[in-house]
Amino acid sequence: MLKKIMKVIRSSATVLLTIALLFYVFQKVSFLTLVTLFSITNTQPIFNAFLLTIPCILIKIYKSKLLSKEISNKNPAKYESLSFIDTVSEMWVAFFFVLLGGQKLLSGMYSTIAIIIITAIFIFLYQFRHINKNITKIIPLVTWISWPLSNIILVLSFLSMALYLTQAYLLLSAFQTVAISTILAVFPIVLMVGLLPFTFGGLGLRELVAIYLLAQFGVSAPVAVIVSIMLFVFDTLIPDVLWRGDAKAIR
Repeated sequence: MLKKIMKVIRSSATVLLTIALLFYVFQKVSFLTLVTLFSITNTQPIFNAFLLTIPCILIKIYKSKLLSKEISNKNPAKYESLSFIDTVSEMWVAFFFVLLGGQKLLSGMYSTIAIIIITAIFIFLYQFRHINKNITKIIPLVTWISWPLSNIILVLSFLSMALYLTQAYLLLSAFQTVAISTILAVFPIVLMVGLLPFTFGGLGLRELVAIYLLAQFGVSAPVAVIVSIMLFVFDTLIPDVLWRGDAKAIR
């Protein structure tokens, strides 16, 4: 009973925070401005970004099948952990993309630091088999991901991240010229914020972060909001709806 009450309280808090943040966003940028902006922009890059939703969905479904098979062999009652495992893998990948893109703002040795970071990623992937054994003693959820499946999920998350960044580039380029370094510096952080379980799908929170970060590169608030919302629809909403439906079908 107590668990049900706490779940209702958490859900209510999430709804209220989502509404409050979206209200604040649309206080800064009117909905009419977004509609007008969208109506006069070049729709071809937007359509291309939408097409990339297809491989995003396929990757989500493939990860779902891999994880479902693994969990069903070990603990069939824990299908709800699918979303948690997928989020953790995406968060881990986003973190390293944040380092890869953001470090250029901190140091002029771009290529050197990039090589070090990429090398560290591959070393971590190689060692994940041994690291996983220690993590499982602390976090039981990880015991359901055996090696090398853990590495496969991470590689698939890297592919998802690459698609996400490509979508971000296409959407932003529909409104103005944008450098790839801007995408690498901003959107991994936007994605990480969107993965935090404070609002539904990160709505409101990710838009505020996008407004602040893109402003550093001369991007207006309306453009930041509309790009963030379209990314949410293309990369999160549509793939997640189909992914969750596929996960239920697998049960």
